[in-house]
Amino acid sequence: PTPGAPALPPSPITNFRDLAAASPLVKDGRIFRSAAPAGVDEQSAKQLLHHFRLQTVIDLREPWEAAQYDRGTHFKPHFDIFVAGKRHPVARSSDAEGRRIIHSPIAPKAMFRNAVLRAASWRQRLRLARHGLLSLVHPLYKAEVLKTGMLVMNSVGLLGVNKMVLTTRGRILNSTLQLCCDPANYPVLVHCLHGKDRTGLLVALLLSAVGVPREAIVSDYHVSASMGGVDQCASDIKKLGVLDPEVWAVADPAVLERTFEFLDSHYGGVLGYFDKIGFDSAWRRKLEEQLLR
Repeated sequence: PTPGAPALPPSPITNFRDLAAASPLVKDGRIFRSAAPAGVDEQSAKQLLHHFRLQTVIDLREPWEAAQYDRGTHFKPHFDIFVAGKRHPVARSSDAEGRRIIHSPIAPKAMFRNAVLRAASWRQRLRLARHGLLSLVHPLYKAEVLKTGMLVMNSVGLLGVNKMVLTTRGRILNSTLQLCCDPANYPVLVHCLHGKDRTGLLVALLLSAVGVPREAIVSDYHVSASMGGVDQCASDIKKLGVLDPEVWAVADPAVLERTFEFLDSHYGGVLGYFDKIGFDSAWRRKLEEQLLR
C-alpha cells in the first residue's frame, strides 16, 4: 500500500486480499485477488485506486457475465476495457490513465454446455433435446433446459470444472499467466464473480509457478470461506434454486488438493502442465522476478 494512503472502507470488495498473505515468499502489493467489484461506490473506487495503485485488472469472466452482474459499480469506469487476444479496447474511459481491465474468460459458457452434454444421462439428454426444440416455439421451455443443465452440473462439481478448465483452456491460461510476467501491468487484481473458484484456480497456478509450497496454496484457497466469497455464492445459488449449495457454495481444500492430484497424474505435476501449455521455465523466471522477495 502507498504510504499515507487513506484507510479503506470496510470490505469495499468481497474476498479481497493480497497474494502475499499466502506465503512470506511473495512480495506485498503485487497481485491481489477478490470477488467482482460490484456495488463499489465512487469514493471507495477512488480509495482503492489510490491505496493499491491498481494498473491491471484480470477479469476471468466473459464480458456478458460482467455486464449482467456489475451494474451500478463505480470501479470499472476508471479503466479501459479489453478482451484477451484483442488489440483494441471494447470500451474506453477518459479517466483510465493507462489502467486496463482485461477479460480473460477461463471457463466460458460453451465449456459448460459441452460438460453438460458429456455428463448427462441418456434420460437427461432426451429431456434437453426435447425442451431445446420446444424452446424454439415457447420461451418458457428455455428455463427447463437451464434447470436440467444445472442438475447435471451438480454431478460435475468444482473438481470437474477445474479439470475441464485445465484440459481445454490451456491457451488462455497461458496468456493470462503471461500477463503477470510483464512489470508494466503491475499492480494486478485478479477476480471472477465470487473470487473463489476461477480465481482460486488461477492463483493456485501463479503461486505454484513461483515455488510456494502446495500446503500454503491450499490453505489460502480455503480462506475464501471466511471472507465472504462463499456466502455471496450461497446467496446467488439460492436465487437459482437448482444448483446444490453443498457442491458450489464451498471453498473446500479437498477440491484444490484433488486438482493438484489430477495435475500430478496427468502431467507429472504442475511444472509439467506449465510446459505443456507453453508457460515454460523462461516465463516462470519472469514471474518470479515480479512476485518473489
